[in-house]
Amino acid sequence: METGLTSLRLLLALTCLPDTHPAGRLEVYVDRMPSPEEVAQNDTGARFEPPWGCYLGAYIDLDRSLPRTERDEVGRVHRFPEDFEALAGKRHASYFFYMGYGVPLAKAWVAERGAEGRIVHIALEPNNGLAYVKSDDYLRELADDLRSTGAKVFLRFGSEMNGTWTPYSEDPDLYKEKFRLVAETMHDRAPNVAMVWAPYCSPVTNIPSFYPGDDVVDWVGVNMYNVTYFNQDPSTPGWQVHPCDMLDPVYRMYSDRKPIMIGEYGATHYSALEDEKKTEYAVRCIKSLYLALPRKYPRVKAINYFNGNNLDLSHAKNNNYAVTQDPDVLATYRAVVKQPYFLGHSDAPDEEPARPPVTPMPVRDGEPLMGRVRLSAWAKVNDEKPSARFLVNGKPLTGGGADGHWQRVLDTSAFPKGPAVLTVEAYGGGRMVSRKSVRVVFGSVAR
Repeated sequence: METGLTSLRLLLALTCLPDTHPAGRLEVYVDRMPSPEEVAQNDTGARFEPPWGCYLGAYIDLDRSLPRTERDEVGRVHRFPEDFEALAGKRHASYFFYMGYGVPLAKAWVAERGAEGRIVHIALEPNNGLAYVKSDDYLRELADDLRSTGAKVFLRFGSEMNGTWTPYSEDPDLYKEKFRLVAETMHDRAPNVAMVWAPYCSPVTNIPSFYPGDDVVDWVGVNMYNVTYFNQDPSTPGWQVHPCDMLDPVYRMYSDRKPIMIGEYGATHYSALEDEKKTEYAVRCIKSLYLALPRKYPRVKAINYFNGNNLDLSHAKNNNYAVTQDPDVLATYRAVVKQPYFLGHSDAPDEEPARPPVTPMPVRDGEPLMGRVRLSAWAKVNDEKPSARFLVNGKPLTGGGADGHWQRVLDTSAFPKGPAVLTVEAYGGGRMVSRKSVRVVFGSVAR
């Protein structure tokens, strides 16, 4: 076991959810390297899937605060990943852009990103309708062009098909037929392409009717955004929706057999409807999601942040999601993505995978702990200022963290060797809302 100082990051909401909910139960974690068996348990073997950890991705082309731009050979304007990463503090493994079905591929730009070791993520949208998606020269040429770039590509075809706002949402059977056509063409002609099927997080009930089949879907995605009001409508508040509420349905339905990708995520820090900053809201949402992933969602293997300011759009002036345009939001994003669990590079599928990063793993019953160990906890409770108390054999721990309730480091040498009970109590709204105890053994070499 690798030991050392770390933080306890406890993210809570006002009411804990039932244990059947993926993110509902309060759990205690210790930072350690997962065993080969634990890695294998969460590795589906899909195309480009990392055995352990989660690819960092982003959309940056709508962030005018990034200084440099370049125009690809079909006229699309892109921002430079290096400029975003200088602010985010970490390299990202993937970047996505939107491409209308029927538009030629910018082969040189895709090849350049691939040569940098990044996965190119294309949101391919049949905005003219599914009737234009055919087995024709365009589709075959697109597949051949993608293969010729040599880049690893996530092709997210017709995402958000379950929402009435897309022009390909009316006929699930026709959608499945067209997805299968695109996927079979890519699998046959472009082995460097992984097909991503990504509904929006709501409505939930019609999502399964659009699923085209395990044989043509490499990754299952979900698009989701935290906003204070849905559709800028004051009668539909969204501030109470936890990001895990949006992720859970798709995760429950498909993570048993497919790696999960958060195709798009953003949390507003400025709402046009309210005409005011929502910094604390964005900070809370980003922390909640990115700290939940390694703890509660080990089969989410990629997350893509929508780093854009929609207030710059003439047709959708609603929210600013750009982490680069609010110093507190940027500091939060930098802090959460620096976790080793979030991957800034992609390994070739035929390479021996690197050792998995040290990760917050659930403390097992009878877990041996020695030296200074990194502890954390996570639960879902809706409170602006949650707190937690750590106890050993019923006695509260003191010190051990620079940020009070948010950090804990346990020095096991301060306790007698042998069995002990480690407890975490979570507080919100001025009362204890959840409690978790687990037996540990101090002074033993950890497994």
